[in-house]
Amino acid sequence: MILFKDTEILIVSSSFDDNFWEFLSKITGYPINNKDQKFWLLKEFNLGLSNKIEQQNSIKKIIYIKDNNYTEIENLGLKSLKRGGV
Repeated sequence: MILFKDTEILIVSSSFDDNFWEFLSKITGYPINNKDQKFWLLKEFNLGLSNKIEQQNSIKKIIYIKDNNYTEIENLGLKSLKRGGV
């Protein structure tokens, strides 16, 4: 689990594999080649990672990823979306 005091978006998944990091790199436009770059990107974009839903006052949105689908939870609203391939 990686959470910062100012985490606004929590990404929940059972696995944060290379495909996840490649996808995150493509949508942010920043390279992710090592652990330091991963932490920088998470902190820069107020992202947190966990394998279960966590409660924290700063969190405004939760994205739950399972089997290339994700569910976005925001302001008690719920919508399911399919994640595109990397």
